Amino acid sequence: MPINRHHAFADGLAYARPKQRGFFSKSPTLLEREVEDVWRQFDSSASIGKGCLLGPSAWCVNSAGDNERIVLGASVVCRGLLRVEKFGSGRITIAANAYIGDDCLLSAAAGISIGEGVMLAHGVQIFDNDSHPLDPTARLADYASVQTHGERGVIAAKPVSIGARVWIGFNAIIMKGVTIGENSVVAAGSVVTRDVPANTVVAGNPATIVKTIEP
Repeated sequence: MPINRHHAFADGLAYARPKQRGFFSKSPTLLEREVEDVWRQFDSSASIGKGCLLGPSAWCVNSAGDNERIVLGASVVCRGLLRVEKFGSGRITIAANAYIGDDCLLSAAAGISIGEGVMLAHGVQIFDNDSHPLDPTARLADYASVQTHGERGVIAAKPVSIGARVWIGFNAIIMKGVTIGENSVVAAGSVVTRDVPANTVVAGNPATIVKTIEP
């Protein structure tokens, strides 16, 4: 099985699709079984391009049941969690050669678009939604519906778009409605609440421009 060890941020391994259950060996190890389970989950819930690699902790949750709601382009490396929420009509689209690091979380209720060659360092979180209502009474009712697996109310959501070749540093948070222009860099630990122009570096909470990048 091809193993790629040369991606920034990836100390561990990422694996191509096993050809069949038990492909690794007649007596697969725990890690081998985990990788097979990861690939089975992605194959049942996402549309996956050629040459993609998945880490043993990667996972996807597709509440819509439509594989086209989570799309990985060619040669994507995914080691994080991709989640299409039950509320809204979100989708996650990841273009070719993008890297989704360990412990990343992408939560889509409207839409998350990741451009070609984007790098998400470990711990990045991208939410196109508020997760819960802002009104406290509505929030309590929403929490109760989650506990009972009931129908959730209206939760604010706006699409997020990340341009080609963007680098987002570890533990950064990208909030709903944000567009990040191509080639830009989001510094580690930043919270991005507004659009980021192309060819800029932003940092802080809330993130602001600290320098420009020569295109």
